[in-house]
Amino acid sequence: MLTSTADHLFWMSRYIERTENTVRILSTYLNTYLLTGECTEQKNAYDARVLLQIFGLETNYLSIYTVLNNHYIMLFMVKNIDNFSSIYYTLYQARENARAIRSTLTADLWESINCTWLEFQHKMQHNQWYLELGELFEWLKNRIYLIYGTISNTMPRNESYAFMRVGTAIECAENTAWLLDIQCLEGMMNNQSVNMNADYYRWTAILHSVSAYEIYRKTYHGTIIPVRVAELIMIRTAMPRSLLTSINTLCQYLQSLANNRSDATLRKANLLQAQLSFTTMDIVLQQDLHVYLTEFLSQIRDIAQGINRDFLTNK
Repeated sequence: MLTSTADHLFWMSRYIERTENTVRILSTYLNTYLLTGECTEQKNAYDARVLLQIFGLETNYLSIYTVLNNHYIMLFMVKNIDNFSSIYYTLYQARENARAIRSTLTADLWESINCTWLEFQHKMQHNQWYLELGELFEWLKNRIYLIYGTISNTMPRNESYAFMRVGTAIECAENTAWLLDIQCLEGMMNNQSVNMNADYYRWTAILHSVSAYEIYRKTYHGTIIPVRVAELIMIRTAMPRSLLTSINTLCQYLQSLANNRSDATLRKANLLQAQLSFTTMDIVLQQDLHVYLTEFLSQIRDIAQGINRDFLTNK
């Protein structure tokens, strides 16, 4: 396969996954804001700052807007074309990468990606989208689920499919680890039930942000305990978006793509898989959760650089 084709497949999948991640976080932010009922200017500014920290965009936002409020946050994260993490930008990049390799994709897959972008553009032409944010986010989630279903049901299990799965796994692992790390810096990890409403909403929001709330309830059958939230998101393979599930997928498809340059990258991925597979939350907390996640993020980014070197460039 041409390295340029592999690169477009890899980044198309990363941008689709990044779009879904942004949509889920914004949807959770919107719902949590409505549920808590706290509408003070100070509370709104605090929540907006935390949201921007999740995306690592606080400095970028403040270079454009001088006020922290929900209206400007949504403009920045949904429609701002200069924000590389906005829904507009990531969906556009997913579509452009797909367009560059249209002949490699099935007709159904190209159609689902292209139609999603065109319909989204149409929605952005009118200010009505801001008055119907909940409906917009639900529509986007459904469109992305349609894209993933089309990939699963129409793409042949070949190198193209493998590069898409690798891109999705890398993006999912990085986003999930970053989200958990930022949120944990806002509160204390302990083994006690959550009693304060702020804590309850924070940890519930984390679960909703990774589509894990129902899985948590079915797995633990009890109140929301921060250490269990972290355990589910990090090392439970029953959780589709957990770090371990993402790394298992990454290793599986990296192995199928192995070439004479990829041994070092595959070893790093297998080592990370082993570390996650044989760890426990007691071990993680002894080391400190923030330190553990920071090291994980460093490793996953190193693996991503290795993938770029081994498969996506001619150097």
